[in-house]
Amino acid sequence: MSTRLFKNRSVKRCQSETEDEKRTQKLQKRNLGQSKRKMEIPSPSEQIRPKIATTGTKHHCLAEFKEAMSIDIVDQTICMICACLHYRLHSIERNIAKIPNQHLLYPANEMPSCVIKLNIDIDSNSEHVEISEQVRNCLMQARDSSVIINKMLLCRKAINLETGCGIICKKCHKYLISNKIPPFALNNLMWIGDVPEELQELTLSEQKLIALYRHSSCVIKLFSISRDPSLAQTALKGNVITFPQNVSEIARSLPLSSDQLSEFIKIIFVGRSLPKKDQLRSILTVRREIIRRALVWLCENNILYKCIYIDHLLIDKLPVNDIPDCLWNTLSLADESESHNSERSTYVNNYIDVNDLPENEIISLNTSALIDTDAGAISSLDITRHLIRRINTTNEVGTSDDNIYFIPHGKHPANEYFNTAFLPGLYPTLFPYGMGGVENERRQVRVTYPKHIRYFLSYHDFRFEMNNSFMFVTFNILQRRTACAKARILVSRPYFSSQATENNQLTSTEIKLALNQIESNLYNNQTNPRLTTLMKQLKTVSGSVMGSNQSRSNYRVELHSQIFFSSLPNIFITINLCDLHHPLAMKFAGVDLNIDDILLNQMPKSHERAAIVARHPVAIARFFNKLISTLLSTLVGYNINKHESHPDGSVLGKIDAYYGTVEESGRGALHLHMLLWLVDNKHPHELRASIKNEIFRENLIKYLEDIIKEDLSCFENENIPLDLSTIEKQNHTLPSICSPIPCPNDVNFEREKRAAVSIFASQNQIHHHTSRCYKYHKGPYTDDMLCGLRYPKESHDTTTINIETGEILMRRAHPMMNNFNEWFLLACRCNMDIKFIWSGADTKALVYYISDYITKKNLSFHDTNSLIYQAVEKFEKKPR
Repeated sequence: MSTRLFKNRSVKRCQSETEDEKRTQKLQKRNLGQSKRKMEIPSPSEQIRPKIATTGTKHHCLAEFKEAMSIDIVDQTICMICACLHYRLHSIERNIAKIPNQHLLYPANEMPSCVIKLNIDIDSNSEHVEISEQVRNCLMQARDSSVIINKMLLCRKAINLETGCGIICKKCHKYLISNKIPPFALNNLMWIGDVPEELQELTLSEQKLIALYRHSSCVIKLFSISRDPSLAQTALKGNVITFPQNVSEIARSLPLSSDQLSEFIKIIFVGRSLPKKDQLRSILTVRREIIRRALVWLCENNILYKCIYIDHLLIDKLPVNDIPDCLWNTLSLADESESHNSERSTYVNNYIDVNDLPENEIISLNTSALIDTDAGAISSLDITRHLIRRINTTNEVGTSDDNIYFIPHGKHPANEYFNTAFLPGLYPTLFPYGMGGVENERRQVRVTYPKHIRYFLSYHDFRFEMNNSFMFVTFNILQRRTACAKARILVSRPYFSSQATENNQLTSTEIKLALNQIESNLYNNQTNPRLTTLMKQLKTVSGSVMGSNQSRSNYRVELHSQIFFSSLPNIFITINLCDLHHPLAMKFAGVDLNIDDILLNQMPKSHERAAIVARHPVAIARFFNKLISTLLSTLVGYNINKHESHPDGSVLGKIDAYYGTVEESGRGALHLHMLLWLVDNKHPHELRASIKNEIFRENLIKYLEDIIKEDLSCFENENIPLDLSTIEKQNHTLPSICSPIPCPNDVNFEREKRAAVSIFASQNQIHHHTSRCYKYHKGPYTDDMLCGLRYPKESHDTTTINIETGEILMRRAHPMMNNFNEWFLLACRCNMDIKFIWSGADTKALVYYISDYITKKNLSFHDTNSLIYQAVEKFEKKPR
């Protein structure tokens, strides 16, 4: 055994040495190539780089994009095995009788009475099931979307009741033909049941009153749209930790008293005056009979509520149909119109037609959360000063000027590990029968926690993504599990015992001294080595936690590594997709649309689209991912699976590598910042040397004018008059974004392309001053303030390059027109920006901009130090 282990270690060491040698040789070869390029004089053939893409290549890229975004590719359907949404392209159609290894789909346990059982005869000739009129009517009238047919538990919505054929996703089909149970098959204890009428349309307050568990806090931030307080959106802020109600009371009675709602729900309205009470009823009202009916149904059908006593006397004290006084009386008003405008101002068109707005109603809430695992929501200075003041005054919590709030909850958090009743108890409206919870040990095929959550978010009826807090609670649990697993690995290291001994010697006095030194800017890493060691351990643990501050800081390392291996980037692109108006976003959110041939009257009204986007964050994220990944594989010409560029290049030339980061606006809309590296790109110092060559300079100008446009002079159409001065940013957005992409094979393609680009550019690329332009302005707002984005810009008749300074001035006819690429604009139909990176200074600025965003929420040293002080002081006071 020891000899074998020694051999294995020797082999691994040899392999490691071989890999190190290969890396060293590769690096030496690359450095040698760079040195040669510095010494060689560029030949005329080299001076034509970067090469301009041919017209045929551009047409081919656009045609591929159009095909990849067609209804045949993006259409989604339901799998009858797992009841999840999948691309129809990744699914197959099978008659029920032709399902392979049908015995694998038999439910192991007795199903609730809502799931009907049918035995359908199989035709002896065709070997297909024959669905009679009686069976068809029975299936159509079934209470649940799942049905047992010939002993198989299937999703009825995926079955054609005329032909008896159903859709199976390729993943489930692959398991079945391999004689294995698909992990997400409904009979693998994945069935959750349809939401009954009694549990539908419950408000947030009502859901809290009937749940067995509750998460710690919910802060609802309401603000008006178009100065109309009847339109509101929400945000959940805080670390989402789940605490149970009093266990002794849980076993006996529900609902929760309405007076306790203020402990878990806080409402903040941003505006000049409080909204009317009627305008908040749709999200906060409590209806006593609705509560009674919901609890009666749960006690009769939900396995977790079998022992619950319904306190009818307490229900009789609930409002008949009104917002509880405890919520209305604690509603706060914040006049933050300026900060609100700055927070939500963006280049993405969020326009909602006021004429479409319903009276006295609220558009569905946008849900978002700060999963504050690093406690970084409060500023460093606030925490430091607060703790110093607390240390010097009193150890009691709750001074009058305290800005740190504590949410009341039970003494012990709910068990989140291998507790299959946890999520069903927390969300009875999502798990109406108390079944289908995560990590059920009775499940035939094990499904991990992360995969199970992805399954929920792909469920066909969208219930999980439409819930206000489900995504945030489950994601926060996943973060904590990752942190615990990483900490367990860390403490198992042989060196940790010695470090732990040093950590135990840390005192609150030392940390208090460090806090004072931080406030005076006198602290450094050598001041207290033990504290520095502990900080490194904390960063090691948090670096593996998805979404944590330390994991985001690792992206900066990735970007720097890419620059090290691929030199400096050449092109910077920003794409601001408009989900409110794009037909594909509506399609992914469940709206029945043929996006290849859509009529304007088929699109929902503007306030309805805003409601759809707010209710379906996962679908909108899928839309963003689909469009951007298609853009990369077609117009950028980069195969993201094989990590290689297309042989024929793209509309920008041949791309060697890319790096992108995704940012969200105040509303939650996603947009992309991306750096691109061209094949055989030149370093800035090489460009500065080559620019003196007239041939190279002329070719560079041609390339820049080909990929970057700053005016519409080359898109003028004699048949379509265009007056930019009369075009408003929000006008005509919907008709143009719904129009089909021109086909490159059409005879009139060039004319249609010029007209489309002119319309899209005039709608999306003309800058209009907003509060975003002056967010860094200090002092009162005046009419002569300078725009932070430097608009208006100087016009130029031709593109020129200054040989001495290297400054590039692009041709520009409109002072407010933002840079764009015609092919990207034609495909994405949204605001964008494109910039050629000419100098090392530009590269540093853009790299800092991108990496600063992804790391701007980093938990600073003194934030963590303050939290360490709290922990150490608590341990010191704990009796030994």
